[in-house]
Amino acid sequence: MGFGAPAAIGARASNPSKPVIAVVGDGSFIMTCQEIASAVEEKFPIVVLVMNDYCLGMIKQLQDSFYGKRHESCGLGRSVDYAKLAESMGGVGIRVPEESQIEPAIRAGLDEERITVIDCILEDTSHIYPMVTGKSLSEYQE
Repeated sequence: MGFGAPAAIGARASNPSKPVIAVVGDGSFIMTCQEIASAVEEKFPIVVLVMNDYCLGMIKQLQDSFYGKRHESCGLGRSVDYAKLAESMGGVGIRVPEESQIEPAIRAGLDEERITVIDCILEDTSHIYPMVTGKSLSEYQE
């Protein structure tokens, strides 16, 4: 977690003629959001689409599946507006509350000369599969 935005900056630095779009979760993005400032300073016009469901989705899914939906320390709250965060650091911010607005926001971001952060609001609580569990990570395989 936290690798998407910095990796997008690296991808753009290594190949400046190619457009770069990173799709990240809000939990991942909050871990490295300071990289907005790096992208602004270096003039890397990347697009970061933040899938914002207001929680650490993988943690919540594990708690739903293995702990009877008892949630602890997985909610991120609704106080952070990632679009405004991008603007505060000199980037472009677009808040997208409707699915129909995603494609136009991406197109607008690709036309920008600086980093664009798209805060894509999700109300869907679906799980993602296949799911990586602690047991599968700790099993030794030869």
